[in-house]
Amino acid sequence: MSHNAFQSEKLQSAFEKLEGKAEILNQNIDAISEDIRALEEKLHILQLPISAQVKVAVSTKFSKEEEDKIKIYEECPFKALESLKWEKDETSGKYRLIYQRLLESEEIPGLSIESMLRPLIECPMPVRLRMHPHLHKIVEVLTEQIEV
Repeated sequence: MSHNAFQSEKLQSAFEKLEGKAEILNQNIDAISEDIRALEEKLHILQLPISAQVKVAVSTKFSKEEEDKIKIYEECPFKALESLKWEKDETSGKYRLIYQRLLESEEIPGLSIESMLRPLIECPMPVRLRMHPHLHKIVEVLTEQIEV
């Protein structure tokens, strides 16, 4: 923890609470990133030449960039679908854990706009934090696909 850097005791106390929470958050971020890397490595060792996908979340909240993409479809409601995938990454040619966010029309069948598609470990931290609790699901789907 920090030494008393502030004259105000309330400010010092508030900052110390923030500092403690930031330390825990940073430890969690490191652990989450390590889990993602370790799972990718272990799946590579298994040499599974199959793809899998797990739909993780549905949202009606959009970023400014996403709102700009869908505003041309006036009055057409959209939802954002978040998925985890184990598939070949187009850039590296290797199977990777991939995060996908699709903006899907709720009224026009087949209308979807890709908002993000990239290896999970390369995604912004808020995405990794949201997806971490779902990593086991991709393993479960892969297991189901190879059951004999």
